[in-house]
Amino acid sequence: MKKLFLSLAVAAGLLLTAVSSLRAYDEVSTSSSGNNKILIVVNQGIYSSIKDSLNQYISDLEAENYQVILVTGGGTAKTLKEYIRDSIYNNGKDLQGAILIGTFPAAKIKVGKNYILTELYYMDLDGTWTGNDKTGKYTAHSSGSGDIEPEIWVSRLSPKQVSGSSEIAFLKKYLTKNNDYRLGELDSPPDHKGLVYLDDDSSLNTVDLT
Repeated sequence: MKKLFLSLAVAAGLLLTAVSSLRAYDEVSTSSSGNNKILIVVNQGIYSSIKDSLNQYISDLEAENYQVILVTGGGTAKTLKEYIRDSIYNNGKDLQGAILIGTFPAAKIKVGKNYILTELYYMDLDGTWTGNDKTGKYTAHSSGSGDIEPEIWVSRLSPKQVSGSSEIAFLKKYLTKNNDYRLGELDSPPDHKGLVYLDDDSSLNTVDLT
């Protein structure tokens, strides 16, 4: 009887944790059509201030055949990953990527003696990350039930570090410029001569992310 009680208590605790992570995020809208599903997560503290610019951005993506799921929220790296995995990716498994707008926590993985930032934490949805979920610092990354490679791509629009108190204005300006680019209306369009990317999964494992 005691073992049964403990088992039920553990199950209830896991369920409560899952429900809490879902409640941290609210779905605002989902495109009615589109073959390429992407998730946009906006920090709930800035959503109302950039709503109009964001709606234009979503319209631009929909015109390019993207189905956009827009949610707002905040929390730890763990709760954000759980939301992406459990509410979106596992519900159809056709999510291609996620765009994080505003400030969201970043996970760190220990490499040698140092902890370094890694977005692979959000991209690998079926691997196992061992460490401290509260601090977002992890000491090991293994295949778990799947592998250690990314299932989705993740991108950020997080200008707070460079914009300071002008974060809202910075984001609005960027989203306007993004729209102008898609319409071919930039005064000085880029010449597309350069591309910079990080081909490193921030771990000791050999994984090619390109």
